[in-house]
Amino acid sequence: MSGKCNEIILSNILPTVEGNRQITVVMEAINQRSDIEFEAVDPKLFLTVSGRKNSTTYRVKNLSDQTVKFRPEFTIEPKEMSKYISRDQCLCFREYKIKKGEEIILPVSFRLKSKIEQDPTIKPDLMIRLVYTAKN
Repeated sequence: MSGKCNEIILSNILPTVEGNRQITVVMEAINQRSDIEFEAVDPKLFLTVSGRKNSTTYRVKNLSDQTVKFRPEFTIEPKEMSKYISRDQCLCFREYKIKKGEEIILPVSFRLKSKIEQDPTIKPDLMIRLVYTAKN
């Protein structure tokens, strides 16, 4: 045994029931900084249903000649959809230190909660945007 505790995310190991209503989710990266490259890597677009785990990665590269700190902000559009998003793994709540010239790949995963299936206000053409913004 290593003596270290590893984080256990129950939603990653418990069985889930997938819904029937297909919903489009777009993963986006907005970069307002000149010292890094920041982008969502494929897949960026998901046609998904509630209960299904969806995963992608983001790439961050330090373009400067010194270590930089990076802490992205997360938003959901439309805002009302935030109650239906369950983030299994996200970039927020963490500050990353990226060394000069270093490139890192950061995993992200999410699910739509089953209660989205019962919401009568959801239109068939709904598109949810999950956006990470790198601010100065």
